[in-house]
Amino acid sequence: MKVVKWLGIAVLVFVGVIALALVVASVVYTPEYVYRVLVWQDSDAFDWQKFPNHPVSAAPAAYHFDEAPDPRVADLFAQLSAAEDWDSFLAANNTQAFIVIQDGKILYENYFNDTQRDSIVTSFSVAKSFTSALIGIAIEEGFIDSVDDSITTYLPELAQRDPRFNQITIRDVLLMASGRDYQELRSFLFNGDDPLTTYYPINARLPWRTSTSLTRPGPTSSTTSTIPKCWA
Repeated sequence: MKVVKWLGIAVLVFVGVIALALVVASVVYTPEYVYRVLVWQDSDAFDWQKFPNHPVSAAPAAYHFDEAPDPRVADLFAQLSAAEDWDSFLAANNTQAFIVIQDGKILYENYFNDTQRDSIVTSFSVAKSFTSALIGIAIEEGFIDSVDDSITTYLPELAQRDPRFNQITIRDVLLMASGRDYQELRSFLFNGDDPLTTYYPINARLPWRTSTSLTRPGPTSSTTSTIPKCWA
C-alpha cells in the first residue's frame, strides 16, 4: 500500500511540475506559442495546411518548359551526394519535388513521397525568390524607388526603435545580410529565431517588432532568414 501511495504522490508531483511549467511558459511567451510548440512541433512540408492562405490564379496561358531529360543529371548528383541511386536518396530524405532546368529545358523532374506535379507543398525558402521578383515589380511600377533605399523609408517605425536600422537597405534584406540579431538556436525547445518569431507566433511581423541591429549590414553579416518573410 505504501508503494501505491508514494507512486500516486509521485504522479501528482510530476503532473504539478508539468502544469506549472506550462503556466510559466505561457506567461513568458504566449499560450498560442506553447500550444503550437507542443502540437505542431518542428516544421514540415505540410505547413501550408496550418496557416491562412490566399490563392493566386495562374495566367490564362501558362508557360511550358521544353522537356529534355538528361540521365547525366541524376548520375552527377548521385556522385556528389555519394548515393548509389539519386532517386532513392531523395525519397529517403523526405524530398517532395526535385527539378533541374537549364536554358529553358527541363533536364530532370521527379516527385516523391506521395506528391506529384499538381500537389500543394510548402515552399519554405523558395518563396524568397518570389519576394525578390515582387520587389522588382514594385520598383518597375513606382512603388519603390530602388533596392538601395533604406528599409526605414517604408518601415519608419524601425528607425524610431533603433536608428541603426537606417543603415539597412532593401538590397541587404534581399541578400539576407541585414546585420540583424539572428540566431538559429536559443535556449528553449524549438526556440531559435525562426520558430520563435515566424513559425509559432500568430503575428508574422513579430521579428521586426522584437529584433535589434547587431552588426553593420553587408556581405559579412550572418544570413538572416526571417526578414524576407516579413516583406512577403
